[in-house]
Amino acid sequence: MAFIFIVIIITVAAFVSTDWLTHITMTKSHTDTYGYGSYTQFVKQFDKYAWSHESFGNGESLWNREYSCEFHANIIKFESKGMILKSPFALYRAKRYVKRYCKETLGLIRYIKWE
Repeated sequence: MAFIFIVIIITVAAFVSTDWLTHITMTKSHTDTYGYGSYTQFVKQFDKYAWSHESFGNGESLWNREYSCEFHANIIKFESKGMILKSPFALYRAKRYVKRYCKETLGLIRYIKWE
C-alpha cells in the first residue's frame, strides 16, 4: 500500500513539474539574460506594459513588441530579459493571471455556447 502511495506522489510531482521544467528550458534557450522571480514580481512586471494578442498565437500568448516583452510558449520575457518563475505553483498562478487578463482586458474568449 505504501508503495502505491509513493508511486502516485512521484507521478503527480512529475506531471506538475513537467510544465515548469519546460518553462525553465524555453526561457533559458530563448533569452540572452534571465533571472528567477516570484509570482508577485511577475505581476508587478506584467502590469507595467500594454499587451497585445497576435492572430498566429494561441489565446494566452501575448506580446509587447515596443519593449520586447513576451508571454508565449512557456517563455516569459520583459524588455528582452527572461523571467523564470521560482516554482511550478508560481507558473500556474501566472498562467491563470494571463488567462484572466486575456478574457477581461482583451476580450479574448475562446469558449462559446451554441444555442
